[in-house]
Amino acid sequence: KHLRKDSGTLTEKISPKLGDIFYSPAFFLINKQHFLDSAVKISDNDVLTCSDCDKHLGEVNDGFVSLWYYSIKLSSTEDKEFGGQTHPLISSVGDNFAVLLEATVQDSGSRMPRIVFKTRGTHKVLKVWVMDKDLTCYTNITNGNHLAQDKMMKLAFEEQSNGKLESSAPDKKSPEGALSEEIE
Repeated sequence: KHLRKDSGTLTEKISPKLGDIFYSPAFFLINKQHFLDSAVKISDNDVLTCSDCDKHLGEVNDGFVSLWYYSIKLSSTEDKEFGGQTHPLISSVGDNFAVLLEATVQDSGSRMPRIVFKTRGTHKVLKVWVMDKDLTCYTNITNGNHLAQDKMMKLAFEEQSNGKLESSAPDKKSPEGALSEEIE
C-alpha cells in the first residue's frame, strides 16, 4: 500500500496489478510488466514510445503505464475479425484531447470551468476557459428544409511555452490565479 497525505487525511494510492486495466475517459492504466523491454523505450521524462515506430504511447508512473487511447489499436493473431480502436470515439490525438476536455468539464462542478493542461519536459501550458459548456448550434441541411441541432462548447484559450505567452484568448479578463483544474 502506498499512502500519502492529502488535505489532512490519509488516502490510499491505487495502482494496477498484473492483469488489471483501469479505464478513464481518455486513457487507461496497466501494469508496466505487460510490456517487453525490447518493444518500448522510456525517455528521461517517463514518456513511453514504441521501439519500432517511435510513436508516443503514453507515460510511465510508479510501475504502471498511462496509455492514450489514440495510440493503441487492438488486434489478434488468431482472430482476424477481432480488433480496432480501443475507444469508439477516439482515433486521433485531437479526438483524444476532445474526449479528455469534455470529461474534465463534465466532472467539474463549475458553470464556466477553467482548466490548465501541462506537458512533461517541454514546459508548455494550455489554459482553457469554458465560456459555455452547453451551447446549441443549428446547421442547415437539405437545402434549407431542415435544421440539424448540435451541442458544442465555446472555449477561450491561452498557450504558453517556457512561461512566455504564444497566443491568447480574445477576452483577457480571466484572472491568472482563477484557473481551477490542472492536468499533466
